[in-house]
Amino acid sequence: MTLTQESRLIVIQPQQCLDLKYGNTLREQLYSLVPHPQHLWVIDLVKVDFMDSSGLTALLKVVSAIRSNGCRLVI
Repeated sequence: MTLTQESRLIVIQPQQCLDLKYGNTLREQLYSLVPHPQHLWVIDLVKVDFMDSSGLTALLKVVSAIRSNGCRLVI
C-alpha cells in the first residue's frame, strides 16, 4: 500500500490484492491516522487486481470511519 499525506490530502493506494489479510492490514493502518474534518481522503484502487468480500467489508468500515469524522472521501 502506498500512503501519501500532504497538508490536507491523504492518498491511499492499496496494491494487488484486497482480501481478508490485506483488508485488515489496510484498516489497521488507516485507523492509525488521525482524521481531521478538513482532510480529503482519496482511495485509489487502480492497482488492486483482486478484492473479495472481506476486502470490501474492510474498505467499507474505513469509509464509514472516515465519513463519521467529517472528512471528505473519494474512491
